[in-house]
Amino acid sequence: MSSQISPRKRTLHHVVPLTPEASQEGLDHGLASLASSTPRPHKRARRDNGTIVTTPPSSGAPVDDEPGPDDSAQRRPGFNIFQALMGRSDLLSEFFRRLDIPTIMNLYSISREFHNMVNLYFASFMRANAEWHGPESADIFRFKVYRHLCRPDPVGRPNPANENETRLVPSFRWLGMIHQREWAVSEIIQALADEGHRMPRRTSSTIKKLWLTMDVRNNYTRVGLIHNEDFWTNEDICLATLFFIKLDMRFLDPIDGIGYTGLRELLLGQKGLTVLWKALKREALTSFSELWQLYLRYGYVPPLHSRGGRIMGVPASEIGMGCRDLTVKTPEDPYQKPFLLRPDELVLRESIRREMDLDKEFIEMMLWGYVDLETYTDIETGETLNAKRQEDDTESEAGQDNREQNDDDAEGDSDDSPSKRETEVAGIGMGKEKEKAKGERKGAHKSHRHHHAMYNSGEEDDGLMVKEWSKQWWSSPSLPQTENEPEDEPEDEPEDEDIDEADPA
Repeated sequence: MSSQISPRKRTLHHVVPLTPEASQEGLDHGLASLASSTPRPHKRARRDNGTIVTTPPSSGAPVDDEPGPDDSAQRRPGFNIFQALMGRSDLLSEFFRRLDIPTIMNLYSISREFHNMVNLYFASFMRANAEWHGPESADIFRFKVYRHLCRPDPVGRPNPANENETRLVPSFRWLGMIHQREWAVSEIIQALADEGHRMPRRTSSTIKKLWLTMDVRNNYTRVGLIHNEDFWTNEDICLATLFFIKLDMRFLDPIDGIGYTGLRELLLGQKGLTVLWKALKREALTSFSELWQLYLRYGYVPPLHSRGGRIMGVPASEIGMGCRDLTVKTPEDPYQKPFLLRPDELVLRESIRREMDLDKEFIEMMLWGYVDLETYTDIETGETLNAKRQEDDTESEAGQDNREQNDDDAEGDSDDSPSKRETEVAGIGMGKEKEKAKGERKGAHKSHRHHHAMYNSGEEDDGLMVKEWSKQWWSSPSLPQTENEPEDEPEDEPEDEDIDEADPA
């Protein structure tokens, strides 16, 4: 029996030789001596040619407490924080929500523990990551609307509505769509702002709602969605109109433009805002051939004798099918099916149905981001500031050589010269007139400050209240009202003898 005991266990057996036959007195004496004595530690285990050797201490020999080269590896393996997270679902959720899509896919593919933990809480992890990277997009583009971007639950949880079916959960494709659209909308707003067409902060939510409306592939659902005042509020209708006006200002020349809105209608008639996003970034529609191909896919109806062939590289099955309501059964000819209503058409019709009178606000929407509505002074954009800074630098460099000469000339002039006194008096008078006009403008547009502050602030409010605001603005007595202004009295016509005889009039 003793031959089966390891050297360490055999040594401990000899150190405390308690047997069942020991008397109570011997047991007490042995325990007392054991408590008063200092145990002698064993030598640590060492690896010798692949085998672990444990050497009991010899009496009177010094004990070697220095660890060997592989001693720490044998006592305790290295700590792995990633493996430790696999046992804590709450910490793993916080770790997962901060990862990007490529990192998630790599870990999901190579780590079995990560793969199993994600499958166990798949829906929760997908929503947590989407809400972290794009809370607005996750709330607007809900996975239940995009059934084709869902997958069955990996662990097979039943559907609450039908226990015989497995419930659907958001997939990695839905999560990728959230990341992509959040980034695309922010770049659309930034691209317009770089060209000077700035918009309010809350326009991002409205643009995402436009994108969701464009995902609907039939007119019936689009009209029902735009009629939902809980989803499409009056503020969203107003901001969407502002967005369309800024697009027209971006695509048209402010001086030589003819007011043609075909490019905006073409881009908003697509299946989403991806084409608009790439066009504003100048990654698409950079040539006339790409523009013609997009038009052919949008709504071109080829003649009967040329149907079935490719036109400018566009397949026959894609020509004129980009904006058709294919859910309509009649007529059978696909080219006779009705067009899908564009979001700009839907917003315009809905504003008329709600009697918002947005046509009176078009001028203010055009001026938003360019003119301070309190002082009616230009707002300096990024390009304006850069040009002004370069001009100031150039003037400072050019004027540095002439400063000394100007100072010498100024010292030679008399301080009491009449021309100088007249200039100072004229400057003081002009300054007083400017201050007086500025005060009148502030008093006249006091009712308009709430609208301007509401656009610039990020705080939530009850809405734009377009009708009430428009009444206050347009009824301001200090503003020019052409309807009530009296006509100018006609000047007295000159007599015949005062007209030059050579004048043909």
